[in-house]
Amino acid sequence: MRILVAITGASGVIYAQRLLDWLGETEHETHVVLSSYAQAVIRQELAAELRLPEGVVPHGLKSMNVPFASGSNVLDAMVVIPCTMGTLGRIAHGYSDNVLLR
Repeated sequence: MRILVAITGASGVIYAQRLLDWLGETEHETHVVLSSYAQAVIRQELAAELRLPEGVVPHGLKSMNVPFASGSNVLDAMVVIPCTMGTLGRIAHGYSDNVLLR
């Protein structure tokens, strides 16, 4: 499976770390994108930086050149963890100004 893990600025980034650690042990093709506020929450909530297991591909928030930004190259799953209410509302209403919302 091709999976995108999107990390937003909500509290609970440890859950994203645990998911990434688990996905790193699987055969899934895993991609990750972080919102700008996620970086601040990571610094506050984790003792260290976010660990990306080997094989997990990070992408820039504003990069529309990522493969999954195109509707013709879809992923099998996307997990927004943790998810802010603002992100949830934007996804629900189809507002997309970055690759996390696309």
